[in-house]
Formats: sequence, C-alpha cells, structure tokens
Amino acid sequence: MSLVPLFIQPFRTLRLPPHGSFESQTVIVTGANTGLGLETARHIVSLGAAKVILGVRTITKGDAAKADIEATVGRKGVIEVWELDLESFDSVKSFASRAAKLSRLDTAIMNAGLASAQWKVSKHGWERTIQVNALSTSLLSLLLLPIMVRTKRALPGTQPHFVILGSDVHAMAKFEERTAANSLEALNDHELWKKAIDKNPAERYWVSKLLDSYLTIELAQLVPTINGDPAVIVDVVAPGFCKSELLSREPGVPFILVVLQTLTGRTLPEGSKTVVDAAVRGRDAHGQYLNHQKITTQGTLVTSDEGVRVRKKIWGEILQVLEAVAPEIGRITNGDL
Repeated sequence: MSLVPLFIQPFRTLRLPPHGSFESQTVIVTGANTGLGLETARHIVSLGAAKVILGVRTITKGDAAKADIEATVGRKGVIEVWELDLESFDSVKSFASRAAKLSRLDTAIMNAGLASAQWKVSKHGWERTIQVNALSTSLLSLLLLPIMVRTKRALPGTQPHFVILGSDVHAMAKFEERTAANSLEALNDHELWKKAIDKNPAERYWVSKLLDSYLTIELAQLVPTINGDPAVIVDVVAPGFCKSELLSREPGVPFILVVLQTLTGRTLPEGSKTVVDAAVRGRDAHGQYLNHQKITTQGTLVTSDEGVRVRKKIWGEILQVLEAVAPEIGRITNGDL
C-alpha cells in the first residue's frame, strides 16, 4: 500500500456545486446523524433542497443532527428524521415503504456503513459488515430505485441521482472468498473471517467497499433510459480518507490507521464535498467511480475479466438472499421499473 496518495490528499482542492443545485429536491441521506452523512446533509440543506430526509438508527440522535444543521444553516422546515437500521431487513423495507409515499425523490445518498474488526452477527444471521454495507445497502437501493424512476417520469425536467459511498480501498481487497462455491456464504463463515482479519483487520471493510462498487454497476444497468438518457444517474464515490468516527467507533482498529487519519485525513465538511459533487453529476458519471471528484478507473477486481465474473456471481448470490426477504426485488431486477 503506497502512502503517497494519503500525504498528497490534504493539498487537493475540492469544490461544492453552486447554490440552488438542489432547489425543489427531496433528498435522502442515510447514516446522517454523524460523520460524512451529517456534513453531506448540511451542505445539501444549504444548497437549497426543499426536503432532506435523515435516515438514522436512533431518532434522538437524528433530532440532534437536525437541530444542529438548522442552527448552522439557518433554514427550518426542511429536514425530516426517519428511522433506518441497516442491520434489519425489516427496518429497510419499512423505510422504503415510507419513501414510496413521497411525491418525489430526486437524490438518494447511501452513506450509512460500518467498519469493524469484531465478529458480530445480525439477527438475520449475517456478519454485520456484510449485512450493513452490502446486503441492506443493496436492498434499500433496489427498493428506492423505482421511486426515483417514477419521479423522472412525472417530472421530465428533473435528473434524479443515486450515490453510493464507496472507497479507494476497494482496490486493495484480496477477497479470497471469491473462489468459493458461494462467495457470500464464505464471507459469513467465522473461521474464514478470522483468517482474513488476522492477516489484515481492514480486509472485511475493503471487501464490503468492493461489493458497493459491484452494486453501483448492477444498479446502473437496471436504470431505464428516457429520451436517450438514464432516468437516474447512479455513481459510486470515494470521499477520501476522512477524520470520521468510522474508525473510532469500533475496537481493534490498527494504530497506524489512527495516526494516518490524524495526519492526512480530510475534515468532514471537506470530505463530504465529494459526495455532494457526485450527486449533481451528468450522464458521463452514470455507472462510474468518482475519486477526488474525478471519474477514475476502478481496481482490478472490478475492471478485469475475472472481476466481471466475480461481480456477476456474487450479485446473483446477493439477489437470492434479498428476494427471500423482499420478493418484489425479482420484479425490479427483471426490469419492471
């Protein structure tokens, strides 16, 4: 792993889109009570959004985030706080059902995620990182996509955007489980997990970000075209190494990462500019990966022939799991949008 990009990072200039870029829009930001999600929501409120929905695990924390944004931006009546727990498929489905009642949904930002070197299993029996960063994020994305396509059809002058929080570390994932008969089940095997974590405590997070890159490509391919353009622009963004709570929330984080975060990490208001930028991109960004606010080639396990095969294989495994908990997923993935 080269450290050069990390030490160059603080000297890169990032930009925000102009004021009014989100005028009249309804925007969802998940994981929005803290970290990048909070600062992303703050930017979007300041840039003129009509409604910003904070998807949070704990309503009281969401209410505190809402009050903080309102106090700093000076706009009230814009923010709503909705409960969303990505460790629960039921919570995801409930959130999506509520979103389906919106008159419009212009932008969805899948920011919520976790990084953990501790073995924990969700109530559905999946290792938490895979549950939150891959399975539930994929489920929510698939359930929100039809709502956004509907918005485009009802309001032809709009351009909905779907942004998935990825990371440049996707390119460093070994993902040795990719050769297993069922890669998703291998990722859920405690002994295989322990072997991977013993070699590299960050490996599982890296793999989850690789899966988010796969999700972006698959989601983009599902989007119908309207008058020759994608109904929804889907992209994945790497916000860079940021001074977020992602590392500090869980025990077992390598000390060197904490040191590097302190020395080279972007502030959250700065790093979140990358997310906001991704949410206003044109059709050239559809299905693409943005790093430092530029469309960039992804890692080998995304772009190579092997990467394509692995993506299709594990996407099929993910859909098999999701269709069991939300049968309507089959209709969506068959193009009924």
